[in-house]
Amino acid sequence: MIVSKAVFCLVLLQMINGQNVESNIPNVIATAKLRALHPTGFRAYIHISGDVQTKGVIFNGVLIGRKNRTKSLWGSAIKQARGGWIFEDPHLALKVGNTISYHILIADGISRSIKEKDRNSYTLYGFVFSYQVSVLEDPLAPETDCTPTRTKVRGRYVCAGELIFEDNFDKFREDLWRIEQYIPVDHPDHPFVSYQRLTSDPNVFVANGTLHIVPKLQENLLKGEESILSGHLDLSDGCTRKMCSKEASGQDILPPIVSGRLTSYLFSFKYGIVYVRAKVPKGDWLYPEILLEPLLKKYGGKFGGKFSLPEILKVSLADGNRVNNEDYSLVYQIFNRAQLGLGNCGATQTESTTRFDHEFWGDDFHEYVLRWTPDEIKLTVDGDKYFYWRRPSLCENIPTSAFDYLHVTLGVAAGGVAEFPDNSSTDNGKPKPWRNGDPKASLRFWEERHSWLSTWTQRSLIVDYIKVVAL
Repeated sequence: MIVSKAVFCLVLLQMINGQNVESNIPNVIATAKLRALHPTGFRAYIHISGDVQTKGVIFNGVLIGRKNRTKSLWGSAIKQARGGWIFEDPHLALKVGNTISYHILIADGISRSIKEKDRNSYTLYGFVFSYQVSVLEDPLAPETDCTPTRTKVRGRYVCAGELIFEDNFDKFREDLWRIEQYIPVDHPDHPFVSYQRLTSDPNVFVANGTLHIVPKLQENLLKGEESILSGHLDLSDGCTRKMCSKEASGQDILPPIVSGRLTSYLFSFKYGIVYVRAKVPKGDWLYPEILLEPLLKKYGGKFGGKFSLPEILKVSLADGNRVNNEDYSLVYQIFNRAQLGLGNCGATQTESTTRFDHEFWGDDFHEYVLRWTPDEIKLTVDGDKYFYWRRPSLCENIPTSAFDYLHVTLGVAAGGVAEFPDNSSTDNGKPKPWRNGDPKASLRFWEERHSWLSTWTQRSLIVDYIKVVAL
């Protein structure tokens, strides 16, 4: 730990089995409450107050087991919307009598990056304390200062206003995201892509505090004399879904586009508010995938054979090009193309949110927000509402259990058989080169690449931040 020579004082107030222990140093107070969970799990709830602009909190602990064997517990705490920070290890198995010796390290708002043995580091402050497990608690039991919420997070209890998921993309977080690698034959839109994790020339990466997902041409990545018309695609090394290989045959070509896709594979929730600040792709037949998808990947389900339910929620509804010379709107044919899957079960209010002066949504960053409750779904961009659905009386008998736990998905797609109507044409008069449902749709798309590839002037989905807050 680096100790700053600047004038800075710290009080660490510790909760140990209900007892407060305080070091007598003024100006800053950090309180920590630790919980051991049954059958596995550990949480540290941390609150910072006083003369400091807290930019980050790190929990650095050691579990001392039998025969003095130790296990390291280290990681950044996540800031909560309702205040405070939380560090969690859901897999740690604790027993009554175990002792955890720990530091709480605080990075303040005036910390400066310094060089020490050619490594970047930051000024941190903290003290070491210990905690002894006296009881294993129910992970779903609420906190004493917790306001109940209708939001549910798989595997743990949450409170109203709590920040339950966040990434500012300062680095790529393998603990939050899984980069998918597969051929999406079960995708509702059936895009003309394969999702891959490229290593030599990455298509998914973090740079300058933003996430980049970049679609590329598959033909440029094939080896030797292979082409998407006659080649073989094998994604078995790192495959994340059931279909990861394909042999091109006749009209059934290889997916012409290589894209990227992330899923929050350890985090899923039911009901909440999603905030995403992003610059969406710009180019003919491109569209962003900023989605909430079902944890169990069951698309197209219905309740009682009558009402289709919202298997997928799209946070951003913006194509990469103008279609049919319409204004560059964020809403259009919401039921046919948004995959909200609400059928006749729900009253909707749709407002077209248009960019003026021929601006594209992909020209700049915008904040897209989805508010999802048991009774309504609301979409806004930069604070302007453009879609609203509420559950009317005819849907009152549908149980809320019909709405699955959803996880976050980020990606870029191209083409497909659901996103663009067959009568579509671009703003430069180019008609859509394929028809939905045509077995040769992907081939027709590829054959007209000279008409759309030059329009991909900003092909990437660039995400500044994403966060999910409990209701």
